[in-house]
Amino acid sequence: MEKKSPVYVIRSLFEHGYSPSEAQETVDLFQNPSDGELLLDAVFFSGIHKTLSPEHIDALMTLTPATKIMIEGIPSPTATAAQWISGAEKAEKLTEFSVRNLSLRPEGCADLSRLIGNKPLTKLEVSDTDIAKAFLVFSDFCSALSKCETLTSLTVSNNRGMFAPNTEKLAKAIKKLPLKELDLSGQMYSIRTFDELPASLESLGIRKMSFSHFPPADLLDTLDRLPNLKSIDAEGCYLFNDHFDRFCGALEGTKIERLNLFRAKASSKGDKLSDDSVAPLIAAMKREDSLLKDTGLTKPFDHDLSPETVKEIAYWEDFNADKIEISKNKAAMRDKYENGDRSLFTLAGTGRFEEAFQRAPIAADDFKQTDTAGKALIVRIAESNQLPLVFTPSRLKSAKEMGELWALVPDKFKSQMDGKDGRPSFVKIKQQMMLDAIKNAAVKKSAGR
Repeated sequence: MEKKSPVYVIRSLFEHGYSPSEAQETVDLFQNPSDGELLLDAVFFSGIHKTLSPEHIDALMTLTPATKIMIEGIPSPTATAAQWISGAEKAEKLTEFSVRNLSLRPEGCADLSRLIGNKPLTKLEVSDTDIAKAFLVFSDFCSALSKCETLTSLTVSNNRGMFAPNTEKLAKAIKKLPLKELDLSGQMYSIRTFDELPASLESLGIRKMSFSHFPPADLLDTLDRLPNLKSIDAEGCYLFNDHFDRFCGALEGTKIERLNLFRAKASSKGDKLSDDSVAPLIAAMKREDSLLKDTGLTKPFDHDLSPETVKEIAYWEDFNADKIEISKNKAAMRDKYENGDRSLFTLAGTGRFEEAFQRAPIAADDFKQTDTAGKALIVRIAESNQLPLVFTPSRLKSAKEMGELWALVPDKFKSQMDGKDGRPSFVKIKQQMMLDAIKNAAVKKSAGR
């Protein structure tokens, strides 16, 4: 019988002390991982029957089709981390690997470095371990990482012994990788840690990084070298050694949508956030090119922000979130238009709604229909700066229809018809329609006498 077959492994586990049902359940767990994810945590390792020999571990891992394996919290009498990491290398389809809350020891670190070198990993997490305890072992880990050309997501957080030189060494090792996500939370860092981050980076986690302050020239000088960066998670951090205003100024022209400042401090001294300290952030959010839609400052925590300031931040978060959604909708509509779609929403989203009017009359109720995002057609028209096309006497039957549609238009778009700088005036057009309606009624009444 094939030693790696499910039947053989079940029999072997039975001979090892498992009951028939426990042996079957264990093999089923590895053979049928939920959504391709295999979680081996304290629940799995509880009890004497989870004490497995390296032969059993290798056999089970060979059976699994899991693409993601997470190992955490192995009880010390049960097995060593090295045995399970070495076993994970036998999983043929493995692309995502995570080790958390483990004592790796030198042998586990060596096996982890070998796994990184031999598997086409796209995602790796090493958290709450002793990976950085020995300098040479950590150097081997960094060397293996530097050659993992498939890696797009890396988390190395809250590891023991991860002093600033090690974090800097790690940063240098990954600078040429195609990383999109990097999380260094809870680690110590130096002023050179962020000097050479991969230009492909979209998300950066720096929660509670250990330093008395943020080096003012460090992350600031890095932003213009990270053209794809969309998210910075700075929860619990100090605000750039009193240079937060400079950092907010550096946000101009970036693609950053999320800057999580939940539980952040206003200075290197640990002062609470106040209205004054976040004023530069609000100013940055108001800029026309700003995409910042999530600051973490609207959730309750210990700060000195006034309710009015929190409300203002929430307003600009929503404003910028809407701006991003509008941009994505326009891009999607452009694709549809290029593929021959000439529906009302496609014409609205591409700024070509005049084509719809040239094709056929459009009833007022048509402007009230909504798309999959729940937005009315008139709102999509407003987003493309085309309101004057709709609000004309020739295209709406009455001032009542005009008023009902105008009520659906968000206030921020109504300036398109404010009568200023040569723009048409909604108020005057509606008033003229009302006067014309009165005159027409009078004419009809006179003609009927």
